[in-house]
Amino acid sequence: MPSRTLRDPDAARRLADTFRLHQQVLTLDEILAGRWIVVRLADGGGGTTVYDSYADAVNGARNEPSRCFYPQIRPEPMGEDVCDFLIWYTRTVYNNGWRDDPSRQLIIPTRVEDANRILREVKW
Repeated sequence: MPSRTLRDPDAARRLADTFRLHQQVLTLDEILAGRWIVVRLADGGGGTTVYDSYADAVNGARNEPSRCFYPQIRPEPMGEDVCDFLIWYTRTVYNNGWRDDPSRQLIIPTRVEDANRILREVKW
C-alpha cells in the first residue's frame, strides 16, 4: 500500500507510543484478558491508566473535560497509520452524534487488515 500522509501525525505518534508502552509493560495474559485505556480525541494523549473493562474506562473518564475514546490494548503492533485511522474514525463518529456510555460500546475495527481495507476504500 502506498504511504499516505497522516491527518494528525502528532496524535497518531502519541497513541502508538502509548500502545507500545502498555504492550511492553503488561503481560500477554493481561492483554488477552482485556485491558482498556482512555485517550483524548483532541491530541491522542492520555492512556496512562489501564482499566479492566470498557465500562470502567468510560466511568474513569467522567471528569475528563475533553472528549475521549476507549480503545482496547491489543497484542498486535499498532503503528502510527492505524492509530491515525482510529483517531480519525472516532472523531468522525463523535462529530456525527455518538456519545460513549458504559452499557454500549463503539465498535472500532481493531484488525490491521480491516483498518487497511477501510483506508483504501475511504475517499479522503
